[in-house]
Amino acid sequence: MKMKPGDKIVYPMYGAGKIVSAEYKEVMGTTKLYYLLKLPYDRLTLFIPEDHPESLGLRAPVSKKEIPDVIKALDCQYAFESDNWHKKQRECSDLLKKGDIYSVVKAYSLMSKLESTRGTALGDKKLKNVAKNVLFSEIATAMDINFLEVEALIKEELEKLNAEK
Repeated sequence: MKMKPGDKIVYPMYGAGKIVSAEYKEVMGTTKLYYLLKLPYDRLTLFIPEDHPESLGLRAPVSKKEIPDVIKALDCQYAFESDNWHKKQRECSDLLKKGDIYSVVKAYSLMSKLESTRGTALGDKKLKNVAKNVLFSEIATAMDINFLEVEALIKEELEKLNAEK
């Protein structure tokens, strides 16, 4: 994957954003080209080395046309593979590490479901927040909208889907 400033990319476990610049940096005695990725939440920025972006799981965000399918996937009924709390967290972490949007949707849905069925532990809240940031950032990046607009869009589309049932 060739990158350049202005490209939109998804970095698994962090989310989607836009490459805003490229600069050479010295790290541990070696100078390399790094791309600065700006994410649309928390003013988070990441430096991504030019070499081997595929090994980091970088990919292009989904297309704007695919967003309705992504939102429909949020309405699916997912279930954890285990009843064990630690295995549930590991399952969601593994889904987020996969990096594809539908795995992120599943992780976010599972953590939301878990939150609604019992008291939420700090680790659960953190994992749900990571899933939300990754999912919302990809939708925001694909559609060129902000997080609040993503939240409103998802709410509106899910209400439409529930009204059709």
